[in-house]
Amino acid sequence: MATRPRVQGAWVRYVRQQNLTLVGETADLHEFLFGSERNDLARVRPVLLDLQHGRCFYCNRGIVGETAHVDHFVAWARYPVDLAHNFVLADSRCNGKKRDRLPACPPAWTERNAQYGAQLGDALGQHGIVGELATSNRVAQWAYAQTEAAHGLTWLRGRDGTAGGDVAGPDPSMNGKRRRLSPDISPPLAHRVPT
Repeated sequence: MATRPRVQGAWVRYVRQQNLTLVGETADLHEFLFGSERNDLARVRPVLLDLQHGRCFYCNRGIVGETAHVDHFVAWARYPVDLAHNFVLADSRCNGKKRDRLPACPPAWTERNAQYGAQLGDALGQHGIVGELATSNRVAQWAYAQTEAAHGLTWLRGRDGTAGGDVAGPDPSMNGKRRRLSPDISPPLAHRVPT
């Protein structure tokens, strides 16, 4: 079994070398490639509660206590690494409806990170969470590009501002056909998500 760590280490070095512009120097590729346990994110909640003024990132409703869920904006299922700038606070309803989908609101996430990125990175860095905004932006660009290329779906909140769980498609106005992501939310995100 002594060869397993060496092989994994060599593979991580190779993947990093081939994807340096995407993953950067400090992203934990070993964790991403070979898995990790999900961390308890309770320590993140107070930072996000303060930053978001006790409001859900998706529907803007007030949230308190256990109804405040720490959500991975780019879902853990897509990128299983905890990055400070990828966290948002969501109420239980929005988080449950969004599940592992990409939300249809990257401009709001980008604006939040542009305004509070340094503060968020510093605060969560004190808890041992990687706070590299450039890495989070590259991950978001990659995830939305993959979704667009696959004609995938994104999660939309309800028309009344609540978490309706609507997904971009099937669209009733298109007789049940799925619609592609709208240009307003789909890549190229280069102008919306800084690199």
